[in-house]
Amino acid sequence: MGKITGDLPWLPFFVKDFETDPVVKAMTNEQVGTYLFLLIDQWKLGYLPDNEKLLAISGRCTLARWRKISPQILLKFSPKSTGKIFNKKLARIRREQVQRRKLAHDRAKLAADTRWKGDA
Repeated sequence: MGKITGDLPWLPFFVKDFETDPVVKAMTNEQVGTYLFLLIDQWKLGYLPDNEKLLAISGRCTLARWRKISPQILLKFSPKSTGKIFNKKLARIRREQVQRRKLAHDRAKLAADTRWKGDA
């Protein structure tokens, strides 16, 4: 298992929210696929670099293609002052999942400590 705060092997996906989002509805299939790859990379890292070359790589497209399709996709991301961008909803969900994971870890550690202390 990885670090408690960073290794989240699954991503909650709210299908109805995704399907009904007007910005997503206006995307082409190519843009939707690229957007999903960006969300996956943000889930793993916690952010995305505000760099079009790296975003094109994350989105699995060429830089030239990224420049054509990115305006609609970037409507779903907010800039940070640190040279990073992020999807606000995904950032919130990730924070919540990190907190839940840490709480579960702390509870399990306390239970184990209590159990093994009693057996000493």
